Amino acid sequence: LMIRRPPRSTLFPDSSRCLAGRSRYDRTELDNSTFALRREEVGANFMLSFLQGYVRYLHDNSDPSNVLHDIEAAANLYVAKNWGVVFYGTRDLKDDAWARRDVGVFFQNDCARIEVVYHYEHGFAELGGPSHSVQLRLTLATLGQQGYRDDDGR
Repeated sequence: LMIRRPPRSTLFPDSSRCLAGRSRYDRTELDNSTFALRREEVGANFMLSFLQGYVRYLHDNSDPSNVLHDIEAAANLYVAKNWGVVFYGTRDLKDDAWARRDVGVFFQNDCARIEVVYHYEHGFAELGGPSHSVQLRLTLATLGQQGYRDDDGR
């Protein structure tokens, strides 16, 4: 059983709001037979002329072998029209550790988005432990949608 509360719901009028560049959401999934909580996700998106991003809390019991309990956040900070700094992080609340962190710079225009990012992933013992890397990411406007919707009025 999945309960989703749309932003302009009259059923749950205070559950989501969309105000001038900010929105929040929540999703709840209950077990079909016991109505026990299987998954809860609560988040907020924000957008200013120079900053856009999101924050999300997740508690997921749907896979008993891999219970997730974390906070995730990401942001793009524009320092010029097409240039900016990108941040991303996931904090595992169960293990009290950073599961993933990214920080980098990006260039974006109407055709492409190019990112150079330092990436850290906590990893697991069977995978050899933590991973550190520098990544070059390329997103083409014709192949992907991320960053190419005119949400921010740029």
